[in-house]
Amino acid sequence: MVINQVQGLDYTSLVCQVKELAFQAMQIISEFTRGKIAAETFVSLIGSLPAEELLSQYWGVLMSDPKAAPCMEILQIIATLGKDAEYQLRNYGVASFLEDLQELMQKLKALG
Repeated sequence: MVINQVQGLDYTSLVCQVKELAFQAMQIISEFTRGKIAAETFVSLIGSLPAEELLSQYWGVLMSDPKAAPCMEILQIIATLGKDAEYQLRNYGVASFLEDLQELMQKLKALG
């Protein structure tokens, strides 16, 4: 059953993809903050996550369905991390990514 279908894309598919992406981001952040991957690798990995692509692909669903707000927030967090990871690391340090990790976990919980 397709829920809230917009331009052939649906809420259920969006949620699945956002959850998968959030888990990937949390894994990358966790490994970095525990010293398991280097800063350069972290920046590359977090920057390669397709959050902006999903924002673009599902824009219609994100804008038309209030239930999709947590999805949009998660994608925005990941997209911002992808763009600003080097800056954040340089200016705020590794510990600042723990806040992002906590925020992602909270938003993921809200998603259900």
